Amino acid sequence: MRDVFISYSRKDKPFVEKLHQALEAQNRDAWVDWEDIPLSAKWWHEIQRGIEGANTFVFVISRDSVESKVCRDEIDHAVLHNKRLVPIVRRDDFEMAKVHPTLGQHNWLFFRETDDFETGLAGLLKAIETDLEYVRAHTRILERAIEWQEQKRNESFGLKGDDLRSAEAWLIQGETKEPKPTELQQNYIRASRSTEDATVEAKRILEQAVAKAKRVSLLSLLGVGAAISVAAIAIPASWQAQKKAADAQTQMEKANQSLVETQAKEQAANQKAQVAQQQFEQAQKQKQAAETQAKQAAEKTRVAQQQARVAAQQLAQVNQEKAVAAEEKARAEQQLQVAQGELDRAQAASIVAQQKTEQAEREIRIAADKRNTIVAANGLEKDGVAALKRFNLEKFRGLVDAMRTSDQLQSLMKTKGRDGFAASPIYALQTILDTVENRFQKFHTQMPPLAHESSVNAAQFSPDGQRIVTASGDKTARVWDARTGQEIAKLSGHESIVIAAQFSPDGQRIVTASADKTAMVVPVEDLDALLARGCRWLTNYLIINPQFLKQLPTCQQPALLLASSATLVTQSETAARAGKLQEATEGLTLAKQWNPNLSFDSQKRVQTLANAGQLLREGDRLVKEGKTSEAIAKYRQAQAIDESLKFDPEIRAKKEAESIPLPPPPPIQYR
Repeated sequence: MRDVFISYSRKDKPFVEKLHQALEAQNRDAWVDWEDIPLSAKWWHEIQRGIEGANTFVFVISRDSVESKVCRDEIDHAVLHNKRLVPIVRRDDFEMAKVHPTLGQHNWLFFRETDDFETGLAGLLKAIETDLEYVRAHTRILERAIEWQEQKRNESFGLKGDDLRSAEAWLIQGETKEPKPTELQQNYIRASRSTEDATVEAKRILEQAVAKAKRVSLLSLLGVGAAISVAAIAIPASWQAQKKAADAQTQMEKANQSLVETQAKEQAANQKAQVAQQQFEQAQKQKQAAETQAKQAAEKTRVAQQQARVAAQQLAQVNQEKAVAAEEKARAEQQLQVAQGELDRAQAASIVAQQKTEQAEREIRIAADKRNTIVAANGLEKDGVAALKRFNLEKFRGLVDAMRTSDQLQSLMKTKGRDGFAASPIYALQTILDTVENRFQKFHTQMPPLAHESSVNAAQFSPDGQRIVTASGDKTARVWDARTGQEIAKLSGHESIVIAAQFSPDGQRIVTASADKTAMVVPVEDLDALLARGCRWLTNYLIINPQFLKQLPTCQQPALLLASSATLVTQSETAARAGKLQEATEGLTLAKQWNPNLSFDSQKRVQTLANAGQLLREGDRLVKEGKTSEAIAKYRQAQAIDESLKFDPEIRAKKEAESIPLPPPPPIQYR
């Protein structure tokens, strides 16, 4: 019996080797198929036995494993035997639609390169150790049940004695625990019980038969002497009685034979009568069908004749109208020729006017669009500054605001180009990320354009001409926006004056040289890189706060949406119980979009939870009115329609009663 079976794609083998070593270090025995061998019946049989003999089935999710037929077959075999499944995400480059449906029903652990390996390992070990004795019993009984099945359900392979009683106790536990017992395990335990009971009953009957045989044997010995004395007298009379009995037996056999033949004839007659009745009923049905078809055909003929008469009348009317229309057409053609000349002149004038109008409208749209772009960019400038200020008070909310503002800036620049540029969102996002990640880059706002605190020793444009880097005697290098002159980044870390600073040919890095005998290379992140870094840093926060994930389209990757959907369902259910129906419906609908494996009806579920919440509030009110029995009845009604409500109605009523404030004491009367 192994603790874990690991299913994976060969492209993830280095990671699986690391995971395998980590599990062995924790004294966990893992079954892994390391060999790249051709598929065969023997190889697949070994894989099946490995899955069946493991307590937990771990599936490493990546694009290659999701698309692998072998990996999908392994999952199907684990599901067939109700194995505990633990999905872990190694690479989130897969399509959600191709993920095995069963995986979406379990919590995922994250082992991506950007995630902390030790944190993921701790979560995996916790999942493996949950209900460990129950899961081990599941594996042990499954292996014995499969052996029993392969041996054509031979009774000698069944459970007996204490093993059988333990298995029956485990089967009762399986009603409330996961993984559930399989149908094979249930049949195996029931068959073992039947065999055990039959064995006990056979033993009891055998013991009774042996005891009876002993008693009969004793009585027989006592009667032998008496039987010998009577035999001499009874022999002649016995011969005559035997002859009469033989004659009677012969007559009875003839009567029985006659009775059997009569019964056979009666049965044959009954069968013929049944066949005849069936043929009669079939003929009746065919007759009724033929009569129905005849009526339908007659009705269709009548309708067709009526339609023909109407069509003839319409044709005569159409011919008359055609003659009138021909005269009107001739007059209209004359009028058309006159009108056509006027129309041509009007159209020419209209085209000229239309061209001038369109030109004016284009210029208005361009001006309005540019004005709107500037207004939007100015708004983003303010939002970036506000996000940086909020970060000083609320770290996560400040980062979320900076991410949202930068996301909007990215969309604006993709459609409006440099006209939609705003420096402060980038400034704020990079400042916040470098602060939380303890980077040595430091940013400052409200600095004079291109101004250092000492002499400037060097300056250079970036390859795309969008930025300028300067080196100064104030021990810093600074990056500026070449269009607005606004400072983008301040690069500190040298202990003496910075002599030179220069962009790399691709503009992705800056190298600085200093009199302190050192040079430094600094990465220059664009907005896309900053947004990606922010999403990685906020992963766990967004999982438990899906309301912010809704505001950040950049971070809405399949794995993160799936992980956050469970929290969104919980929040929406809480809102439904509180009577916030629209909020709850919108939340559950969005959760189903994030996790396609959710199959409930959002509106029905919201209404059910809302009804349960209303009953709870009515129960609380009744407690305050002193009507405890009625309140408990309301609580039980709520639990009947909402199975997730796990509490003792009587204890809740008692706590609600204890929370009622006591009335103030009467004032003291002084004489």
